[in-house]
Amino acid sequence: MTKISLPISHLFDDEENIKILQGSYDCLETRPRSLKSNLEKQEIFHADNIQPIHELSDQDFNFIKEVKNKKGLQAVSFHCSSRCKNPEKKDGIFQIGNNSTVYSRSEMILNSKKNIQKIRKILGENIALLIENNNFFPSAAYDIVVDPMFLNEIVETNDMEFLFDSAHAKVSAHNLGVNYIEYRNSLPLNRMTQIQFCRPDIPSRGSSEIARDIHELPSQADTDEVKMLIEKYNVKYIIPEYYKDVNKLLTFLKTLRTYLQ
Repeated sequence: MTKISLPISHLFDDEENIKILQGSYDCLETRPRSLKSNLEKQEIFHADNIQPIHELSDQDFNFIKEVKNKKGLQAVSFHCSSRCKNPEKKDGIFQIGNNSTVYSRSEMILNSKKNIQKIRKILGENIALLIENNNFFPSAAYDIVVDPMFLNEIVETNDMEFLFDSAHAKVSAHNLGVNYIEYRNSLPLNRMTQIQFCRPDIPSRGSSEIARDIHELPSQADTDEVKMLIEKYNVKYIIPEYYKDVNKLLTFLKTLRTYLQ
């Protein structure tokens, strides 16, 4: 059975919101900001602060040791968001800066092998490890890491699972000027066990404007796609990424539950 998981966002900072959302999800997705949360059902952890394709520090591995303490933990996912460490940011987009460490494709593959091996020793063999696809923006900082062939090699080489972010894939396809369905289907969907989804801002076809992931409430088309993928692949968790209005989120979760039955 596919579970509906909610990220422990700022909405959970309000006790009233916690009461409102209780019972509308199957489990929770913990993130670095909510590492200390003691809410129940924290089955999955999204370590979006750690990229195994980069060189990791002792501080990174110590963080993972803290993650291990989560009761009932089933899976930990990681970002694969940039080919450079310490990027600069301009208008929300990573740029290679003067203090950035830029990695080649082979260096990122090698880093992933060394880091995933160490992470597995910390977490144990029973915790699933996943890599997430990121947005592409017109900057050299995103080269390689959004290439489906690269992502396939990462998950295959390290025997990992795949966290598919549908909004990221839609943004990447538009900004790369490629067909979305072809791009999506080139990703390692055969290893997909989690889906994050929301409605991104995708300009009209042919527009030179940049697409962005703005985390709006998923549209019917977004939800239809998730249902199709659930029926076709071994998806264990779906994670709606909407954090703006708790009542709209609750209504969506109720509708989603009914729709997936």
